[in-house]
Amino acid sequence: MGIERRSQQRMLPTGAAVFDDRLYIYYGAATERIAASVLLPEL
Repeated sequence: MGIERRSQQRMLPTGAAVFDDRLYIYYGAATERIAASVLLPEL
């Protein structure tokens, strides 16, 4: 996990992980907060 950063009142992602061909992008203080997820073949 990275360091939480704020820019112009926007929270930037604090980490990312891939599980079973799905990319999860996290924000906040814990991995239970998911900002977005997408299947890798769709990228």
